[in-house]
Amino acid sequence: MPRIAVVAATRWECKAVASTLSDGRARLIGGVPCLDGRRGAHQVFVVSAGVGPLQAASAAASFLDACAVDVVLSAGYACLLAEGAVGDVVVATEVAPLTGDQTENQCPVSTGAALPCETALGALAAQVAGQRKHHVHAGRVVSGPRVAVTTEEKRRIATETGAVGLDMESAAIAGAAAERRIPMGVVRVASDVLDEDLPLDFNRCLGPYGWMTGVALCARRPSRLIGLMKFRRGVSAATTVLTDVYGGVLDRYE
Repeated sequence: MPRIAVVAATRWECKAVASTLSDGRARLIGGVPCLDGRRGAHQVFVVSAGVGPLQAASAAASFLDACAVDVVLSAGYACLLAEGAVGDVVVATEVAPLTGDQTENQCPVSTGAALPCETALGALAAQVAGQRKHHVHAGRVVSGPRVAVTTEEKRRIATETGAVGLDMESAAIAGAAAERRIPMGVVRVASDVLDEDLPLDFNRCLGPYGWMTGVALCARRPSRLIGLMKFRRGVSAATTVLTDVYGGVLDRYE
């Protein structure tokens, strides 16, 4: 019976995948919280890695050292770096970290060594998404140390890396899988797009009291609430697609 680890950053992303499973039970494996469930004949672990490359690297390494799996998937939301829409599916052919110094509170754009993703898994994900009428972007995904907030920053990363998607965790997860010679794939859904600024600088909201910072930022400029409501609707739509695609991928993975 195939054993699959699906690694995601936040509880919303984990919940989107976990909702496809049956007989799920919460566990700590290697000190990492996860849900151990089943989809058909597959045993699936939905691993909660936390936000950002450092947390993802630590969680993925600890989990994979404690639990033998056949494949690792990086799941969740992504910034789409190609022309498209919220809810489009991003499938990585390779994944690379953004390296170098941040300038003007922006992500670095030089990339470290790219790691290839498992070809058959990517093809399966793209096929499942296409059959379910979701638009698919396949190509390089890059992972940065911060959220890209402005259109200018997103376009700079897209132009200089040639990537179709940006997240914060996939490169770290891929590195942990590669060190252990475990096949790996990235299947994510666009929660924001190339030509739209985010309604808030979410980098200021990533700490333990981030929600308080968000409230303060909205209090200073109430018009941000309109943008946040639109963003929330987009994330909700992306979550629905994430559940739909992972249900299909897990059903058909062999």
